[in-house]
Amino acid sequence: PRFKVLFDVQLASIKSGAERPLFVESPNVHAVVKRYAALASSMLLLMAEYDSDDTALFKAHNFYDMMDRLWAAMCDLLLRMCNLFKDHRAGIIFLTVNYAHILASLRAADASPLPSSGPSDGSPAAALSAGSSLLGAARGASGAAASVAPQGGPQGSSGIGKTGASAIKECEDQLASCVGLYVEDQMVRRFRFMVEFVKKAEQQQKRQAGPEGQQIANFGPAQAGPILRDFASRWKASLEAMHREVVADFSHAACERELLQASMTAL
Repeated sequence: PRFKVLFDVQLASIKSGAERPLFVESPNVHAVVKRYAALASSMLLLMAEYDSDDTALFKAHNFYDMMDRLWAAMCDLLLRMCNLFKDHRAGIIFLTVNYAHILASLRAADASPLPSSGPSDGSPAAALSAGSSLLGAARGASGAAASVAPQGGPQGSSGIGKTGASAIKECEDQLASCVGLYVEDQMVRRFRFMVEFVKKAEQQQKRQAGPEGQQIANFGPAQAGPILRDFASRWKASLEAMHREVVADFSHAACERELLQASMTAL
């Protein structure tokens, strides 16, 4: 019951209406996100041994339901704070940096399993020692977030368990969406005509419902020629500019390498 009260206070602090008092017009990792990432990774790490489908076991399912609600509230808060940025691009960077931080924290926790508690003699000293070990592992997991690369990801149910693995997958999906938005913004600003040409051609192909490879009316070589020549004359300079932009926007973020790869792939 005491944990539930504390959890409800945490949840209420980020619900609708909290975004304006908490908003700081900076795309860096927000203090609330740091708090959430440390709490979520630490609690999942501490509860990993109760990660079971057996609903009678420590009522673990109630705990994970609470964590799901906190995750949903955090995603909603980030989106509402993103919409407060005057510059749309700054909002995208804000979302990307913060989801990358949460993901790195969860992966660090998954790579830092709790030390074996072993038998205890029940003395206060033994209890204190065990508690210190658990706290140290949890802090180590959350503190290692900045050094964890965003690629790959743990497999299986070690570390923070299968529930934690699901949380990592959800965060990966959110981060991938943010990366896609950032790269699309880069492409539109530098190659607007090419992006619009490709999108309109795809829409026309769907309307025609023709076989794969069939030429699309009004989107043939004659129409694509000027756009391709413009791209050929500017792609190298644009590549360098996009690289510099990613480094400037995400120089201290765990997702910098992933952003660079996505930008180069799109180009």
